[in-house]
Amino acid sequence: MLILSAVKTILESNFILIFQWIKKFNRNIVRAITTPVNKVFDCLSYKDGINVETGVKHVDGVSVFFYYDGVNQDRVLIVKKID
Repeated sequence: MLILSAVKTILESNFILIFQWIKKFNRNIVRAITTPVNKVFDCLSYKDGINVETGVKHVDGVSVFFYYDGVNQDRVLIVKKID
């Protein structure tokens, strides 16, 4: 858990910088793509305002878009609205 906590801290710092940069371009929605096996986004997820777009199937309880990047290349689409 210590490593995951450190990763979360680094990601949160980077997200803050990214969101500040995005605001300069008058944008208020950030979208990203990750893999269903990437559990790092789980530690940020809903409490930080990051939501998973509703896909067409679920993998390990996560909504995914199947074949997004080709055969057996499912992806999770995440979105965050910034103020």
